[in-house]
Amino acid sequence: MSTVEYRTLAVAPTTPTAQPDADLQEGEFLAKAVVYSVVDTYGTDFAPGVFNDSLSSGPLPPVLWSHNSQDSPANVLGRLVDWSDTLSALLVVGQLDQANPHYDLVRGQLQTQTMVGVSVGFVRTADQPSEINPGAITILQAELCELSLVVEPSVPGAQVLAVRNRQRPRQRTLLEDLDEALSHRSLRRR
Repeated sequence: MSTVEYRTLAVAPTTPTAQPDADLQEGEFLAKAVVYSVVDTYGTDFAPGVFNDSLSSGPLPPVLWSHNSQDSPANVLGRLVDWSDTLSALLVVGQLDQANPHYDLVRGQLQTQTMVGVSVGFVRTADQPSEINPGAITILQAELCELSLVVEPSVPGAQVLAVRNRQRPRQRTLLEDLDEALSHRSLRRR
């Protein structure tokens, strides 16, 4: 039976590098999900392309709060909407669910850089002793099950890089809508 693995504890504190958006949409963030060939706190490193098959073959995984999808549906913060593999890292674009009751809080934490770490939950399907990092195990292939926003990642450098910086429009109240409707009829609510 396959076991889902998580990478959650950091080797050293992450230096926040989140920047305002580039071409991101409302509620989106860009993150370096995994840095390749860097040993994490579990004594493993990830080979370039480790998640390519998984990401290419099905729906993209959810974004969770700290690997927790069990306690509340609100811990499912959104979904990955895009990804790009480079020689040094897996880059992902996540979309926060604007209907989530924690949307404003999470987006605010990303923008103020109080939470910038990311971590992956995955099922390992192939590994071998590392040729680059003696004593480590290189994960060659794995299924990416989820990406989590965390305070401190296990893989050094796994973090949010950019966040959509514009505020979403304030929701109009029912009374504001009523005032506008009545103003078109030359009536005003008092």
